[in-house]
Amino acid sequence: MSVIDQKKIAKNTALLYVRMLFIMLISFYTSREVLDSLGNIDYGIYNAVGGIVVAFSFLNGIMSSACQRYFSIEIGRSDYQALSRVFKLNVTVFIVLGLLILLLSETIGLWFLNHKMVYPTERYTAVQWVYQSSIIAFILNMMSIPYRSMIIAKEKMKVFAYCGVVEAVLKLLIVYLLIVSPVDKLILYAVLMLVVNVGINAATHLRGRSAVSFQPPTRYWERATRQATLALRNAARTYRSRTIAAICHPQAPHIRRRTKMRYTLLLLLVVAVLLLILPRKRRLRHPMP
Repeated sequence: MSVIDQKKIAKNTALLYVRMLFIMLISFYTSREVLDSLGNIDYGIYNAVGGIVVAFSFLNGIMSSACQRYFSIEIGRSDYQALSRVFKLNVTVFIVLGLLILLLSETIGLWFLNHKMVYPTERYTAVQWVYQSSIIAFILNMMSIPYRSMIIAKEKMKVFAYCGVVEAVLKLLIVYLLIVSPVDKLILYAVLMLVVNVGINAATHLRGRSAVSFQPPTRYWERATRQATLALRNAARTYRSRTIAAICHPQAPHIRRRTKMRYTLLLLLVVAVLLLILPRKRRLRHPMP
């Protein structure tokens, strides 16, 4: 194993440990403050209603590991066309799964929430806000799985760690807003958690999309530069050979005549451009006596 790989592994490990410790320390404080701000009843409602969706969140880890495995295989083979196909296929599959979950949640899940779950009737509006926010957050998390898996497969742990730290800081800000806000704290907490989720998933989407480089940048630009240089060299050789043939072969007058015509047209074009570009001197008109 090279020294560069060892440094990369050590750096990624350190970033992940820092992320885990930072999130754990903030969670110790925010969980207590959220309980104090919401109260026992609202905190229980949030965990019960949001728990319907959280119960299926373990699928995210399983599907993320599956996506990461296939991405890593294609990256190891340096087959970037196959990586492009696998990535697009995964995005399409998760979009279809998200739409299916949205359909089931708004039919069966909503029926179960309204007819089978027991909660205070005066908190009906807040329960609906919590449920819809949890559904949207779960679907967004599912659709961002291919992008998160691509970040991990490309070993860009800095992005993964930064997103986790920013999410923890935003949750700490939510706790402060719960303390000072006079509105319904349960609805406010559900909406703010959804906003944080949307922001983190948007950042993950952008960074994951930028990590999907289907061709190595250095090889691509080297090949493009080499092809452009070869094309210019061939054009110069062709033009030079035709010019020499027109000069050295008087038995081909049509070649010389065509070459002279090209030079004449080129000269006229240069003169016309110069006349248009160069500033003209304006004549000073003296007033009539």
